[in-house]
This record gives sequence, C-alpha cells and structure tokens, in this order.
Amino acid sequence: MKKPKPTLRQRAIISIFMTYFLLTIYFIYFIHVNQHRTLEEDALKGAVEAVRLVSFDISRYLLRKDKMMLQKLADHVLDNRNIEYIRFKDIDGKMLLEGGVRGK
Repeated sequence: MKKPKPTLRQRAIISIFMTYFLLTIYFIYFIHVNQHRTLEEDALKGAVEAVRLVSFDISRYLLRKDKMMLQKLADHVLDNRNIEYIRFKDIDGKMLLEGGVRGK
C-alpha cells in the first residue's frame, strides 16, 4: 500500500510551521548573543573604572615607592574581588609589588 502524499494544504502548514520555528530559534539566538555582548561590555567598563580609581589612589605612593602602603592598597583591592591580579612598577619598569592570582 502506498502512503498518501501530503496535500497542498498540509505542505503549506508544514512550511509555515518550519519557517516560524526557524525564525523563533534565530530570534532567541540573537537575543542571547546581544545579552552576552552587553554583559561583557558592562563588565569591561566596570573593570576599567576600578583600575582608574586604583591608579589614581596609588600614584602618590608609587612616586614615593612606599611598599608598605602599596601592599595595604593591593590587599584591599584584591579583597574587593573585582580585581584578581595587581602589579606595581616604577617609572623605570622595576617591579615594586605584585599580588593576586598570578602574583602568589
């Protein structure tokens, strides 16, 4: 026995359903990618702002090479958990202090 062929109406309904399904999947993917990109940009902006604040606060201690105060600032910054690694160098590139994930 032969299987009955789908009618024109059934093919049209299947085509509309498949189009709707594919567009829905694309839309969900598009929203997911945009949310990921937005969250990544916000995290990067927050990190840059945190680094700016830290660099402004430590500039005077770097110029004096006050390692004790730099260590206190580094410990405070690393306890905040927004920054995982911190490194201080003087103007000549000599390492003054480092701490965090890579530093320990």
